[in-house]
This record gives sequence, C-alpha cells and structure tokens, in this order.
Amino acid sequence: MDILLWHEILEPYELAVKELQVKFRHLIKEHHGKGLYSPIESVSGRVKSVSSILEKMQRKHIPMDKMEEEIKNADIVVTGEGRLDHQTAMGKAPVGVAKLGKKYGAKTIAFAGSVTKEAVACNEAGIDAFFPIVRGISTLEEAMDPDTAKANMAAAAEQVFRLL
Repeated sequence: MDILLWHEILEPYELAVKELQVKFRHLIKEHHGKGLYSPIESVSGRVKSVSSILEKMQRKHIPMDKMEEEIKNADIVVTGEGRLDHQTAMGKAPVGVAKLGKKYGAKTIAFAGSVTKEAVACNEAGIDAFFPIVRGISTLEEAMDPDTAKANMAAAAEQVFRLL
C-alpha cells in the first residue's frame, strides 16, 4: 500500500485532533479572559506517524507487502477493533482496511468487542457492516478472557457468514 493512501487515511484524524486543540485553547483563553479558573492547563495531541503504524504492524506480524495482495482478490474483507465508535470512522485501522477493500470492490465487515451508537459513522467511512461480538451482559474482565473472547468471536462470525 503506498504512502499516499496512508496519508489519505490519517488526514481526517489529524484534522479532528487539530480542531479539538483549537477548541480547547479557545476555552482556556475564554476562561482566562473572564478571570475564571480553567480546568484545562494546556492541550496537545498527535496522530501516529506512518512509520509508527508500520512498526506496530511488524511487532504484530502483519506483513505490509502482503496486505494489499490479500485484499486485492477478496470479495469480503474482515477487520475489527476492541471498540467501534465515531473515532474509528476518523481514520483508525478498520477504516483504512475498508478503504483498501473498496479500492478493489470488496465489501468490508467489522467485528468489535463493543459498538457504540455513533459507530454508524463507520458505514459512511467505508465499513459496510459491523457487529459486536459480546453475547449478553458481562464484565470487562469476563469479555476480555481469551477463551470467552475467542468463543464470542467464533459465534458472531459464524452467524454473519451464514448469510453469505
């Protein structure tokens, strides 16, 4: 995948971080201008660099040179994240995977431990459908148990793929 695609994927997230910085700085200035205490002292933010993302892919044994090749011939791309929400739609990895899938005409399905109401923004960002994997009420500790998480993922995936 070329660097330009990475920058295209990360750009909306970078803009969101900059916008939040401007808004928080304005709030600080407004409070100080009125002689009020501002609970916010300073603001900073960053988006991981392409090299940082690539390093993480290496640590997680995700071969970069194979990702696009694998997706190129796929009809359905599966991705996921611990929690799918509006931030995911701002350019996190599942949306980047979905955009790559769209490049080759594939549909993208995302699985997540939890899904918020705002996750519908992920549909507009390229994820065709998303599904939570947690089956019923559980504590975070129960949901994160490796055996439980594996069973939940397998059950959710089985139900989705029965449709296809």
